Amino acid sequence: MYIKSRICANQAHQKKCHEVKIQGAHHEIKIRFLGEEGIDSGALRREFLAEVVPAIRNTLFSGDTPIDFTVHVQNGDFPARGLIVASSVAQEEPPPSFLDQKTFEMLVKNEVDILNLTAEKDLTQSERQLSDSIRNNIDRHRDTILERGYTGLVSMAHIEDIVRSLTKLGKAKPKALHFKLREPPEVVVSNDQDVCEGSSVTLSCNATGKPTPNITWTKEGENGTNSGPLPSVDGVYVISNSSRSSNGTYRCTASNGVGDPVNQTTKVIVGNPSSVDGVFISSNTAVEGYPYHLSCEVSGVPVSSVSWIKVTSGERHAGKLLNFTNISRNDTGNYTCEASNRCGNDSKTEAINVFSGLNYSDNSPQRSKNVLLQVAIQGQICKYPDNIKMSCDCRS
Repeated sequence: MYIKSRICANQAHQKKCHEVKIQGAHHEIKIRFLGEEGIDSGALRREFLAEVVPAIRNTLFSGDTPIDFTVHVQNGDFPARGLIVASSVAQEEPPPSFLDQKTFEMLVKNEVDILNLTAEKDLTQSERQLSDSIRNNIDRHRDTILERGYTGLVSMAHIEDIVRSLTKLGKAKPKALHFKLREPPEVVVSNDQDVCEGSSVTLSCNATGKPTPNITWTKEGENGTNSGPLPSVDGVYVISNSSRSSNGTYRCTASNGVGDPVNQTTKVIVGNPSSVDGVFISSNTAVEGYPYHLSCEVSGVPVSSVSWIKVTSGERHAGKLLNFTNISRNDTGNYTCEASNRCGNDSKTEAINVFSGLNYSDNSPQRSKNVLLQVAIQGQICKYPDNIKMSCDCRS
């Protein structure tokens, strides 16, 4: 739920009003000065907090004690102003004027080691005054010591334990608040993308933390180093026209100044259509009764499914190799190699002519006779342009 409030502050005898809409301490506060145009790029937010946070103190903590508390709760001002103060702390803007600088630094930076405190470095002025006053008159502060959680014996013999205990308890409270206002980043990226060349790829990165983390996309190089930041909007990086160069591992890194940056990776695999790069034959001539084969060379990502199809009959043979152990005249015909994957398909056709002998026909009116001439070849197969000498002996 958003809280929208109109807040005015008196500054330099002028009343300036602002309209603020915030969702919580870890969300970036958006400010619009009434009657003024502008885009909040940080300066307006800082100016707003510098003006309004002191006004909140003067209203709610006059004399270091809240006034009109019931009224503020009833009209909704108190929670709205509390969120404004929390936003100031969480976003490291000008510290609320009713917080000591060291307390504010602890809330923002959390660098104080409560187990090893020093009065000069870590205690606020009021804490040092209380410590000195307890050392001077412990009986006077007996109720304060007990109210602040000390459970040991209240005596000057235990004065160091008392001061150290009260100091640790005082620092532990803002330290606990620090963890509520500031959380280290966590990141979740989209799953691996397996697409075809030319497709659009969207990589999303969702990051949580207080304050809101900054998100950066990079691509891992072959040597393990990251590229420069890739252009992204609200954690989304888009590859509009993917190509083979888009293949690789992409890394989303989130950081918000709390703890170390965190990252997760996702992969992009870009496929390309199947391609029949060539058809190869075992010999230039297919001779009946001899072995013969066709092979098909293909490429593509992912791996293609390949088969041979006889065009006339539709008979299909799976695999890149079409093998005939004893080819016959019935095997004559056109054969098509088909390759396909999810990104596309391709094909090429090769003809097989099976030779077994020569036919001779005498078309003269006196006789018409078909003569089958058998060619006997011993030890080798003749190929074009070899010269072949043949003789024919016809007897009636």
